[in-house]
Amino acid sequence: MGDNGAGKTTTMKMLATLYNPDKGTIEINGMNVCTKSGNVFYEPRLYEQLTGEENILYFALLASLSKSKYRMDIIFLIIAAVLGIIIGLIIKMFRN
Repeated sequence: MGDNGAGKTTTMKMLATLYNPDKGTIEINGMNVCTKSGNVFYEPRLYEQLTGEENILYFALLASLSKSKYRMDIIFLIIAAVLGIIIGLIIKMFRN
């Protein structure tokens, strides 16, 4: 696909709106993704062929966490996910 340092990872991160290009724009389906920095356009879901830990690693690497750092942060990611579910349930309970 290209030599080391050719820009493959940088290009993918720009397409995912994690990085902005130094010059020019990137359009996907007519939408200028350069104005959407930090908003990753992917369908949030778990990939069934991966284990729970592999799913977390995938999204951690997508968010530019190093492989070694993600292991330290995995417990915090799990706690955040559980708290998000609990908060969602509490809000739903108060709506009813």
